[in-house]
Amino acid sequence: MARPRAPKRRLDHLRSFRRWQRDGTLEKILADRRSVAGTACATSACARGAGVHASRRASAESPSRCPGRAVSRRRRDDEYVVVPAYATGAERDGPSGYTYAAIVLRPQGGLLAALRDIRFSGWLAPPEDGWQIVVPASGAGTVAAGRRGVFGVAGWLATRMIGPVLALRVVLDRQLALVVWADGEETGRYASDPSKEPAADDDLLDEPVGAEAAYAIAAACDRPDAADDLLDLLSEQLDPDSMIESERLGHLLRLLGLPTWLVAAAHLPHRIPTGPSRTDLTRLGVGLPGLRGQLAHRLVDVVRRHRPPSPVLSDPPRKTSSGVDPWLL
Repeated sequence: MARPRAPKRRLDHLRSFRRWQRDGTLEKILADRRSVAGTACATSACARGAGVHASRRASAESPSRCPGRAVSRRRRDDEYVVVPAYATGAERDGPSGYTYAAIVLRPQGGLLAALRDIRFSGWLAPPEDGWQIVVPASGAGTVAAGRRGVFGVAGWLATRMIGPVLALRVVLDRQLALVVWADGEETGRYASDPSKEPAADDDLLDEPVGAEAAYAIAAACDRPDAADDLLDLLSEQLDPDSMIESERLGHLLRLLGLPTWLVAAAHLPHRIPTGPSRTDLTRLGVGLPGLRGQLAHRLVDVVRRHRPPSPVLSDPPRKTSSGVDPWLL
């Protein structure tokens, strides 16, 4: 079968290309195009550089128009680079921190089975330094049957497990809440700022409540010598512009000899810095392990989000019209 001939126009182009290649015309054309492209790139780079410097000057001279961000300048390679900095005080509407929770108790058999019975969603960490950590999937939400949050799950475990149980929760790095049980009985309850409770009323006080629980917490963790230091730590009213509740929690964990990676529990399901690897954690979704549990958690969580747990304080202190704490009257 004869090979089809190329179109006449294609043959003319091919002959022209070969002729230019022999007499040097092709090299001149390519050199001209490279010079034009280089000039265009240099002009574009100058324009971009001028725009970047102008935007940096404008950002440095005027505050950010975004209500949740502030403009800060960080030195890098002898240049100022504009980076977003989220607000930490109450004067801005941006996010102020992480929300997470954990339950600390002694390692013992039957813990995983108990969590499955209550249809718990979250993670169970391996034993570490004589303690075992349970991290709920939602720090301030419902994570188990019976509309239970972290404190409801901890109270349920305290009646079934041996030894002390400590539940802790941080809300947006603005509230630290602690509840401790010993031999199945609650022995202390603390909230650093009741006004930061999720869906709290506007008339709640913003002062620490239940700091005396420090003695029960220290005794439950076998650190009675740290009780006075812990009391001072819990009694302090933090300045939100200079310190966050995760810092207070980190100091508390060091005083009690508890795993300090708990302050990074909000990173789950991603890797926890300085904590156990994801392969060492047992993940449950509505009491089920594996992929079935993850799918079940996504379905059930749609309902649980609309059924929040009870607040940490059932009767928090409120302000009066005179501004005097009614608990003092």
